[in-house]
Parts: sequence; C-alpha cells; structure tokens
Amino acid sequence: MFREDNEVTRTMRDRLPEEQRRIRDIMEAVENFYFTTHNDQEVKREIDVVVRGATRASKDGHILLITGESHAGKSFMVNHYLEENTSLVPFAIENNNTAYPLFRVTAPPGCTMAGLGREMAMRLGYKLHRQLSEDLVFQRVRAQLYVQGTRVVVINEFQHVLDAPARKGLRHLTDTLKNLLQEDDWPIHLILLGLPESVNLVKRDSKEQMEARVLHHPLVPLVASEHGAEINTVIEQVLAIAGLKSVMPFTDEFSRRLFHGARYRLGLVFRMLHFVIEDALDCGETEVGIEHWDDAYMRLAKGGRNVFTEAKWWTIVRGVRDDGTLTPEEDEDDDSGSSGYSARDGG
Repeated sequence: MFREDNEVTRTMRDRLPEEQRRIRDIMEAVENFYFTTHNDQEVKREIDVVVRGATRASKDGHILLITGESHAGKSFMVNHYLEENTSLVPFAIENNNTAYPLFRVTAPPGCTMAGLGREMAMRLGYKLHRQLSEDLVFQRVRAQLYVQGTRVVVINEFQHVLDAPARKGLRHLTDTLKNLLQEDDWPIHLILLGLPESVNLVKRDSKEQMEARVLHHPLVPLVASEHGAEINTVIEQVLAIAGLKSVMPFTDEFSRRLFHGARYRLGLVFRMLHFVIEDALDCGETEVGIEHWDDAYMRLAKGGRNVFTEAKWWTIVRGVRDDGTLTPEEDEDDDSGSSGYSARDGG
C-alpha cells in the first residue's frame, strides 16, 4: 500500500524561520478549511449509501459517479466525507496485519484500462517486474484489494480512461468494472470522479450493463444570484482564520465578477482566495483590498483583461486548463457575453 511519508516535510517545516513557519501554518489551516455548499447534502448521502453497501458482505458492488467541471471542488468534497467516515479508517486484523477499507487512485492522462490497472497495482504495493497482460494485472489488483481488506475504491479523473484510445472498446471497460463489482466473496464498491463527459460510461453502453449499477450525481455549478451571499460570508470567515480583514465590502457586484472570473467553479474561487491571503501575509499586511483580488486573478489568467477592473467584465471569456490556470480570451472584442451569464442576470 502506497504511503505518503511526511517526515521530510515535517523536518523542512521545523527548519523554517519563525515568520515563514507562521505563514506556512496559516496557509495550511486556510487550505484545510471546509464548509458545506449546495452540493454537499446529496453527495454525502450517496457516499454514505456506498459505504453502507460495502459493509454487507453479500451485496454486489455499485458505482457512484460524481461529475463536474475541472476545479469545481469534486475531489476536495468527496475526500472530506470519506475521511470523516469512521468505517473507512484502517484497523488491525489477524496476524498483526492492517485492513485498509478505502483505496484511492488517480487515473493518469491518456490512461487505458490496462494503464489504470498498472497504476492501481503499483499503488497497492504490487511490484510489476515484467509487462503483464491487462487481465493478469487486474487479477493482481483484485487479489491485493482482498488481502488489504479494501471494499471501497475511488478513481479520480476517470475521464482519462474514457478518453484514451481503446482497441477493445467500451464493452471491455464495462466488463472490467463489472468484474470488480461482482468479485466472488469480495465485491468492490466504486466511486468515480470525473468531468461531465464521464457519464458516457453509461450513455455509450449499448448493452446497458452499467445503467442499473451506476448512480450518476452531477455537481450543480455556482450561480452568483443564489450562492453569492453564502460564499461572501465564507470568504470573510477564511480571512479571519488568517488574521486578515477586507477593507472593501463583498457586494453582489463583487460576487458576479468573482464567479465569472472563476468560471463558476468553487475550486477556482478558493484558489484565488488563497492567493489573496498568501500575498497579504507575505507583505506583512493585515487587510486585503481589490488590488489583491486583481493580482490573484492575473495569476490564473497570465495576461489580458481583468474581471475585477474591466467595465464589461462579462465579455471576458476564458477556458480552464487542467492545472487550474485560465486560457487566453476567446475574443477580447466580443461584447456579446457568450459565457451565458451577464451583469444584468446575476450570473
């Protein structure tokens, strides 16, 4: 089983100068801060259903598929509810061994099912000394999941598996997943996280093997008119954790600009907030203003117009890269508001 060793980071932290250590500790507290949103209640309920099903030895596994745009906050939310679930905490078993009920893996870009199997095998501690067939790799994976007492498997970035060129087609992918769900005496329950196109796991399944086994839950994106006040309150709470306060009011106008700049994705809203906080702390400041938000946005945009200073901010149309930075504008002269939101409708 792969284990992150924090000995190095702990030693490095202890060697930081006092002020740098203070900032580091504040940023850790800020980045770990969790609050519930409009998506939490349903996601938590569905995760509880998966974990409850995994405690029933005779129950075949099912798949919970959670989709949302990149940097919408899927992984942070799901990991929060997995980590607070005491049923998934490792525990001692016979012969001085330890059971690990939960296993998490991220599918690499361009990853086929064979590649995913190899990634899982290595993360589970299986040493692949030679090239094995996909069937043999997944035999090793299933055996190791049994040995380690794993009942719930989380696969992040699942769209990479669907996007990869596959000679064997979708039927082969669904067969492989179904074998995990129906393993004799040790069925696995899956939580898949991915972009909206990950739902093609069900839509492109001509044999309809997966429809009855997959519960799809798409995350609802941010809308300034519905969620702006709530997010503004949370921003004030996070600033307070960092010992900072805002010199500007968080108005509806600010929310619309912020949400549009973050492409209506919760993860990007808080990535900008973290930039704002760290910049202020680095400069020894106790207050933040619009100039901090200007700089935070440009760290994502890398140039071009700025949603916090542009009069017609709703005409700024950018995409989001995998690393969370923003693409150049599609058309800087386009005043049509092609994002589908405008300053008038409240975003």
